Amino acid sequence: MLGNFRHDYYAVEMTKKVKDLIKVLKENGWYIERTNKHHIFEHETQNTLNNRPLTVSKHENEDLSIGTYNNILKNAGLK
Repeated sequence: MLGNFRHDYYAVEMTKKVKDLIKVLKENGWYIERTNKHHIFEHETQNTLNNRPLTVSKHENEDLSIGTYNNILKNAGLK
C-alpha cells in the first residue's frame, strides 16, 4: 500500500533540530572551539572517529535528517 504513504506525516518524525544536537554534544563534554560558517566542536579527551573536526550547522532552528543527526553522534562517539 505504498500509494497511501503520507510523506508529510513521517517527515516530521524523521527530523531533529540542530539545537537538540548541540545540547546533546555539550552535555557530553564537547565544546565549540571556533565558529565560521559552521560550529566546530572539540573534546578535551576524545577525538572523532575519523580524526576530523566535528562540524555542525550554525542555524539552530534548522532541521537535520535523522540520518545526519545519528551520523554526527556516531562520529562523536555517542552512539
